Amino acid sequence: MKKPAGVAAESAGEPVTVLVIGAGPCIEDLRRILGHSRWTVLRARSLAEAGPELNRAGALVVVCEAALPDGTWKDVLDYASRLAPAPPVVVAAGQADDCLWMEVLNNGGYNVLGRPFREQEVFRILSVAWLHHRGSAPARVRANA
Repeated sequence: MKKPAGVAAESAGEPVTVLVIGAGPCIEDLRRILGHSRWTVLRARSLAEAGPELNRAGALVVVCEAALPDGTWKDVLDYASRLAPAPPVVVAAGQADDCLWMEVLNNGGYNVLGRPFREQEVFRILSVAWLHHRGSAPARVRANA
């Protein structure tokens, strides 16, 4: 089996834990991609379900759909920003454009992934977000640039 690009993020010996929030096709695509790695992928269908995982401080990177059954990515970002340390939040969108990307960044989000997802790009963005969370990476890398 081919080693996924994102596995390099585990080089410090810490397992990468990603919390994916949502129930739509974006999240299913991401779970399928991440399922081929050694990363731990936690799943929550809504912000309410995500709360316990976020409070447990186990999620090092959060990926959420732009729209959730009980809120939006802004609600996830607000919730995550109250944690110490605050995990980086990446927004997954069926249609990512410059306006969404700017809005996410201006509100404190880490990045945006737009469909169709490219495996290498997903692992690159999430790896850099994880490294940033640990304090050893550049602030942001634009997806699909």
